[in-house]
Amino acid sequence: MGPDDDVTPDLLDPLQGLAGIARQRALQAFVTRRPDGSPIGIASVPPSAVTTFQVVSPRPTHTRPATCVEIGCAAQRDGYEYVCPPTPAGRAWARRIRSSCRPAGARLSPVVAARIHGRYTLTVDGSGTETYAFAAGTPCFTQHRVTINRPELYVVRGGDLRGNPRGLMRRHASADDWVDEFANHQDKLATAHQRG
Repeated sequence: MGPDDDVTPDLLDPLQGLAGIARQRALQAFVTRRPDGSPIGIASVPPSAVTTFQVVSPRPTHTRPATCVEIGCAAQRDGYEYVCPPTPAGRAWARRIRSSCRPAGARLSPVVAARIHGRYTLTVDGSGTETYAFAAGTPCFTQHRVTINRPELYVVRGGDLRGNPRGLMRRHASADDWVDEFANHQDKLATAHQRG
């Protein structure tokens, strides 16, 4: 990979965006396989002994933000509800909705209305659970993305999900070159396995 490339190694992390317990669980679930197909636990092979072959389309470089209409969002088309239980997470969602939306029938100045997300109807049950109902046509809260038709990246890197201790990072110009290196690597592994 050249210095002028817009794809950095952190964009190629298959666990990008996962932190804490979610990342730990993903690492624990990761299993590599021997040439005969039997599993090797992640702890039994150091990352320096692993080479990863990836075909990737990193989200930041290969997609762009999209509207609900562009992707045919069912929530926007049919209407949707957010149920916010009386928990810290539920109260946080309720604050987010109230700060970015307005109740149905509310009158606001044009400047304020321009930054308002949508209209809702609020119902609160006896337990304190708040239900925000949005009518059809209201954009949802999901940050949709669509591909921008950039070609995939054919990457070979040292290590695995746990890291790249060798610092190996190579991007092939074509799929054929990547497939050729992958086949040669598989052949080396099979030959080493036969020798014992």
